[in-house]
Amino acid sequence: MKILSDSMLKALNSQSPCYARKFILYRKVWNDEQKKYIFGDGFDLTPFVIQSGEIKWKLDNEGYGIWNNAGMAITISARAGIFEEKQNNLLYGARIDVYGGIADEEYTKIFRGFIMREPSYNQEAREYIVNLSGELACLSSYGALDLSVVKNNVLIASRAGQSEAAEDENYFSFELPDKAVGAVLEARIGSIDGGFEGASVLKEVNEYEVSSLNSPKYPAKITLLNALPAGCGLWVSYRVWHTNKTIEWILEKTLELCGDPEREIEELNYEGTIEAFFNQPSDADFLQGTHDYALVNSSSVTLPSTFLKDANFDWIIVSSGNLPFEHLTPNSVGIGDGILDYPGIVAAPCEQAYGTWEVECSTLRNEVITQYYYYLWEGAEPLIGQGYCFQHSKYDSFRLFFAFFKVSNSGTEQMGMVWMDRDNQTYRVRYRICRYPDGSIRFMVKPLTPVEGPWKDFGIVCSDNEYQVCNYQAIILSNYGNNHFYSIKLSPQAATGSGDVAPYANYYSPIIDGGGRLKNWKSFTASEELNGGSSSYYTRSRNEETSPWSDWKSITPGSPIEENGRYLQLRWLGQSDAAQTTVPKLKYWQAEWDADGVSIAMLNTSSLTCLDIVQELARLSGYQIGFDSEGKFFFKSRPSLTTPCLKLGKSEIIKVESVSGGLDKLYNRVSVNFGSYSCVVDDFTLNKARPNLIDKYGLKELALSSGSLLPAQNANLARACAPGIFTEVSKIKKRAAIVCRFLPQIELGDVVEVDYGDVLKGNMMVEGLEFNLSDWALRLDLCSWES
Repeated sequence: MKILSDSMLKALNSQSPCYARKFILYRKVWNDEQKKYIFGDGFDLTPFVIQSGEIKWKLDNEGYGIWNNAGMAITISARAGIFEEKQNNLLYGARIDVYGGIADEEYTKIFRGFIMREPSYNQEAREYIVNLSGELACLSSYGALDLSVVKNNVLIASRAGQSEAAEDENYFSFELPDKAVGAVLEARIGSIDGGFEGASVLKEVNEYEVSSLNSPKYPAKITLLNALPAGCGLWVSYRVWHTNKTIEWILEKTLELCGDPEREIEELNYEGTIEAFFNQPSDADFLQGTHDYALVNSSSVTLPSTFLKDANFDWIIVSSGNLPFEHLTPNSVGIGDGILDYPGIVAAPCEQAYGTWEVECSTLRNEVITQYYYYLWEGAEPLIGQGYCFQHSKYDSFRLFFAFFKVSNSGTEQMGMVWMDRDNQTYRVRYRICRYPDGSIRFMVKPLTPVEGPWKDFGIVCSDNEYQVCNYQAIILSNYGNNHFYSIKLSPQAATGSGDVAPYANYYSPIIDGGGRLKNWKSFTASEELNGGSSSYYTRSRNEETSPWSDWKSITPGSPIEENGRYLQLRWLGQSDAAQTTVPKLKYWQAEWDADGVSIAMLNTSSLTCLDIVQELARLSGYQIGFDSEGKFFFKSRPSLTTPCLKLGKSEIIKVESVSGGLDKLYNRVSVNFGSYSCVVDDFTLNKARPNLIDKYGLKELALSSGSLLPAQNANLARACAPGIFTEVSKIKKRAAIVCRFLPQIELGDVVEVDYGDVLKGNMMVEGLEFNLSDWALRLDLCSWES
């Protein structure tokens, strides 16, 4: 209710008040500094007003989510050219403030109307008929496209001037650095030296295509029809939609676009909790997470069938001996045939200190042959410093020896040795060295010629963890030539068996934001195919984006998530069997949480007005929207009837026009469909006693759906909203229309106490106002309901 001064209240309550009206016109004037129209000085239009119609003002209670815009019509004399357009002085959008009060004493503003249509001119009477619209309707004249961020002239790709034509295939498609891109506004290609200003504008369709627009999951991609030329850059300007914004934030920013009116935005609270989900691959495909050693596509995560990768060493010849190196490739080393007077030595930079080393080697003679593989060497130069060495040797015709040494400036220490029998034929073997985080060494060997045999696993043969940094790998070939190292393979994963499947892999979900209105994390579910392997799941959380993570906690599918932080991350550890032959697969997982508020996942406003957005948010929330007589916007919950602000008795009420029981506005089922979620609420779903409202009055369903503002995958607003909406629309509301004397203090949404004897009595809410400034009466549409 509007607060009036004591003197005005006394005058209004007098036996014969002398009412008066006043109209002040504010034309729109161009402000060159601000580059926009602003309201100019007020002009007293009252002497030129010939006639004024009723001011009609309604809430949305005619039907849920249906708004009737306020308005009035006034007739104005055409004298003095009041409505002639003038330079930098605009009539369209001009405001007329309407006041009512006591003549020569005090006035109060009762309406702010806007000229949104051209006045109708009566040539014969020399009169203008001006239709004024309320402020809510004015929001439709503001486009909401600016509720976004434009990024200009972003260099998203460049190509070196020395690029070969064979590399063209790498210079067609480029991802923009942002997700939720609404549109590419301009693309340019030009020389890197010339920069953006010298680049040429490309034509869409003819020279490039754009994909993955309007997606909160994926960055947009621009694909050139011709490869980016060498020495050139690609600059793109584009629009990005806001993401993960609360309804309150969206309202604030929307109103800033509409002249930034004064506003009262009540914090949004739902009768029910909002059930929110994050799942992969539905809400985000698996490619959007991170992993260690996993094989990932958009719909699943599994283990690679081959965990070892070919080495890519850049060998340095430390000593070639008297025989030349015949094979020196990134993953093999071989020396010519003959007797070596002194060893051939090569080394290569390498940083792997733990994991698996797999090498194939040959011994072609019956004589003594010794090969050394320094799989870890710590030092500024090859073989100067300390490290670990594997020795593969043959001292007679019947055994191969495999020994492990620890090497330093102080000497060489044998840590372990094993052997295997062999005949005196040419022999070729493959061995696998596995070093675990605790420094223990596992060793396996597999005969290849003359007869291929199974892997022999010697288990843990030694352990030492003093040296944990690797700078080089080195190979020493001695005694005889024709000794080769073939197909060197590496992996930072330490093998558990002799198979080729990766022993394990970790997959990490994208960071899941439960939002600022998170109540609690709920359940975790997952779907997988173990295929003889195994898996385990973990969660961790943190309160701020930049704060440290909590420790990983083990969780099983179907269990509650025992985390408290706003940000959550899931982890899957998939493990092969001990032999490394089985491949588990993660197909789906989901985290669920409850919130008492919601963020809109992506705010796509490309085809919306500010009025569209405000109405959609009111529909999503169940809150009331509107403007009061002073032009203050309100977004608030629907009131209770417990605290009336004014009593209307027979001295205030002139007559009661109508009273109805309210069954024509009753709904006994609410079906809400927002985004991908739907919810139905009625007396049956609430398990209310029979006979219920449907039994009594038949089915009367209110179906609500969201517009384009809400993405398909968003928090389950339907579940949160539906109970509150049902509570509102399932009330049997007595409705009445009464005519009172002029009471300018009453506002929409006020609760008044009515006492008109047996005809009408009780607390009722004002859902419609109609001011008549000719006979100075106020017509009220009222409603009441049982609490």
